[in-house]
Amino acid sequence: MTDADFQAALVARINLQLDLPYFTEAQEAAMIGWLVGKVAHHIPDSIKQFVLDAADGIDEAELGRLEDVLVGVLNTYVDIPWIPESAEAQLLRPVVQAVLDLAKRGGSLTAPEVV
Repeated sequence: MTDADFQAALVARINLQLDLPYFTEAQEAAMIGWLVGKVAHHIPDSIKQFVLDAADGIDEAELGRLEDVLVGVLNTYVDIPWIPESAEAQLLRPVVQAVLDLAKRGGSLTAPEVV
């Protein structure tokens, strides 16, 4: 899976789970795409592959630790002008959570949502 494919699938998955009032789905996708574009290329290939391969999932404790580490690492790379680091972390956390949610449920970025 290429970086562009990974990003597109991640944007689609987040957009399914996120509803921003007053915005169309296309506008939401554009905003999510911008944020994912800032973040996705900083996710190491090993983490992307881990998420894609984690068919049996990982436990909650592992997810929590991994989420905190990834948010911290990504926050060192992502700089949104005029926004403090703590607010950036709050914006990054849902992206990281969406990636890790796939591993938790043994999901796939390209498969339809399973309820």
